[in-house]
Amino acid sequence: MIGIIHFGFQFPLPIIPLGATLTLEVVSNLLLQSLSRKQSFNERWATSVLLLDIVFLTVLLYFTSGPSNPFSALYLLHVALASVVLPSFHSWIITLFAIGGFALLFPLNRPLSGLEHHGHEMDLHLWGMWVALGITGVATVYFVRHIRELLTQKEEQLSRTRTMQALASMAASAAHELATPLSTIAVSAKELEHRFQTEKLPPDFVEDIRLIRDEIDRCKGILTQMSFQSGHIRGESFIPISLSSFLESIRTEFSEKGRIRIDLDEETNSIPITVPPDTLKVAVRNLIKNALEASITSVRIQGSRVHSMIKITIQDDGPGMPLDILSHVGEPFFTTKGKDQGMGLGIFLARSILEQLGGTLEFNSEVGKGTSAIITLRKTAR
Repeated sequence: MIGIIHFGFQFPLPIIPLGATLTLEVVSNLLLQSLSRKQSFNERWATSVLLLDIVFLTVLLYFTSGPSNPFSALYLLHVALASVVLPSFHSWIITLFAIGGFALLFPLNRPLSGLEHHGHEMDLHLWGMWVALGITGVATVYFVRHIRELLTQKEEQLSRTRTMQALASMAASAAHELATPLSTIAVSAKELEHRFQTEKLPPDFVEDIRLIRDEIDRCKGILTQMSFQSGHIRGESFIPISLSSFLESIRTEFSEKGRIRIDLDEETNSIPITVPPDTLKVAVRNLIKNALEASITSVRIQGSRVHSMIKITIQDDGPGMPLDILSHVGEPFFTTKGKDQGMGLGIFLARSILEQLGGTLEFNSEVGKGTSAIITLRKTAR
């Protein structure tokens, strides 16, 4: 707007101080973007950023007629943002600071020569008020809607975490109650198997007993998987481990490890990540298992570094998923497998683990071209 008014309308503005102020503001934004990749911001940081923006706005208005400048309406943007993203105390600080900054412009401002607010100059001022209102309204709606989307995502994450905690509690209780009868059945089945073998009964009898034992082990495994999350992350140490050795240790656990290809470039191969390894393995193992079941030939695992984040992509060459199915992936108990092949908790638990560690899990899929599970995780999980 400064450029349009100065060069387009041929209205002289103090370009040097305005340009210096805008340069400082651009530099501060670049520094904040750089810091945001390395750490998380709290309410104090957000308050400081808004206060700094108010200072910059006040300086810009000081050089351009102070309170008579129609762009003083931009103070409302800071108040609106503060009311949405900050606690009450911090919001009042921003509001009072904005009111104080605007009040200072009455005694402290540099009037622009040739702007007396009558005739053509008044029309220009009124048009300026219209433009300022439009910019303030558009910016407010954009930022508030963006923040609401972020809050919705956080609420969904919290809902998944609560669901996982409820499942973990339920499974832990079920595991406790079922441990004794399952163990009794397992012992009895083992004795029957030994007796049938001793008495040389038909092989069908022995196979039936072995099937019973296998199903008992499967029940125990399901209960263990469901209750795995109950406090495990809090109890496991965070240790540094190279990405290549972490992925290779998971690959060796699969009987079909020959179908799993790990492709890491030289830089990514030795990237250290500080994580609770056993907990993170549960998430990655579930995703690799699903990829193997869907894949026709092989599963490809790629790793890359994106600023302070690590990106792990697990890609299969299976049939892919249509959008209506892809939109439900990760919901608890949602599965496209047969009723005896899974409970629909693998991806749900994987996503919950990654979110607890400060990471994300997304899926890309196209019918006929396979599916990719994309993990994004900080090099030092939190």
